Amino acid sequence: MQFLHIINLKLRRDKQSAARGLRARNYAVIPLSERSGLIQWVDALPLFTLYKQWQRRQKAQQNNGDTLPRK
Repeated sequence: MQFLHIINLKLRRDKQSAARGLRARNYAVIPLSERSGLIQWVDALPLFTLYKQWQRRQKAQQNNGDTLPRK
């Protein structure tokens, strides 16, 4: 936890990171034994969803003429 706290302080001090709202998240863990535990449920997006969003943004930029033509 202390490590993530330090990382978050550094991210807040950096203007670009602060503007983007970057931060390191921590999750609750319930220890079951010395070598195992349960982590808090994490909502996540499938990688394919992120890829499709990126593709749509690229296509929209090309349609608007914001990008250079590819060779």
